[in-house]
Amino acid sequence: MRTGLLLVIGVGIVVCSIIMPATAISMPGAWEYCNVDALKMQELGKWAVAEHVKVANDGIRFIEVWGCEEQVVQGVNYRVFLHALHNTGEKGQFQAGVYEGASSSARKLVSFDPII
Repeated sequence: MRTGLLLVIGVGIVVCSIIMPATAISMPGAWEYCNVDALKMQELGKWAVAEHVKVANDGIRFIEVWGCEEQVVQGVNYRVFLHALHNTGEKGQFQAGVYEGASSSARKLVSFDPII
């Protein structure tokens, strides 16, 4: 009886030690929400709009970042959800894809699309 109880407790400890770390730690390469209030995220959104305008020449103006996700790879991928003003003064929502290498000077605008 005592041996059976010790066996059940031992198996329970082993199972918990396998399951708990897997759920407590996020998977490498998974998309995670990030803090939109962080100065870096607001700056990243402003930068993404400026880079987009250089190519598209559509004159949109950055308002704010309202959502963001990051994915750690060899560097960091960002999905930045932002508000910007069109030339007409109409507010629009956009999603910018940004890759940032080891240094913040190694940034690349991967995508910039309106959210419909």
